[in-house]
Amino acid sequence: MGGEQWGEAAITPARALVAELQCVPPPRVLAGRRGVAGPSPREVMGRLLRIQGLSVLGASLEPRGLVMQVRPRQRRPRCGKIFDRFHVRKLANEALDTVRRQEVREHAGSEEGKALKQSRWALPKNPWNLTVRQGETLNQLKKTNQTLYRAYLLKESLARGMDYVRPKRAEEHLDKWCQWASHSRLAPFAKLAKTVKRHEDGILAYVETGPGNGVVEGINNKIRAIIRRAYGFRNPKALMAMIPLCRGGMELTPPLPAGA
Repeated sequence: MGGEQWGEAAITPARALVAELQCVPPPRVLAGRRGVAGPSPREVMGRLLRIQGLSVLGASLEPRGLVMQVRPRQRRPRCGKIFDRFHVRKLANEALDTVRRQEVREHAGSEEGKALKQSRWALPKNPWNLTVRQGETLNQLKKTNQTLYRAYLLKESLARGMDYVRPKRAEEHLDKWCQWASHSRLAPFAKLAKTVKRHEDGILAYVETGPGNGVVEGINNKIRAIIRRAYGFRNPKALMAMIPLCRGGMELTPPLPAGA
């Protein structure tokens, strides 16, 4: 640290707060190795204040030390949890697959059991994404296994409940869906109905506001894949440069070789 003397940061709960960092003399480099400058006093104190929930208004380096004007961060008065379409549909698909596995075990060794195994990839898909063969599989399922087809209809009905623009209409749809699922004689969907009812406010908040974190989670998955590729890098800056290079939509001229 080069022998710098540090005092205490005095923070008082006033409207305009003052944080003083006493340094005698005021050091220019607080941490680092030979020939490489570390963070300045202002940067260090700014990080400490942000951790405590304070915003920095200004700072000045005076003979007595570093003087910073800070204030409490303003928090949003209305904050709540939102359960978006991705997570609700994930729970519905899990309940549907549980019913499918139960039906496969009950019809093991028969032709119907083989057909049920082949419906694994068609059931969780959106209707507009089905291939011709998958559509035929669902049509055949409607005739041969009413239990599994009822579970499929429950999954699609829950997804339609997330399409409403008005929260009141969505609430009415969810209430009817929970009643249907509770009396469907399908244990996985009866359990899902309790979950939907318990978190109905968060689902309706999604209908009202519309945001979802599916895009953010997709980006996070891409970053995790890049982190796996970065094993062995000696400097994290190389990883930080690799993320925008791979996911920033940059066009290289000339382009990388096909095998790279």
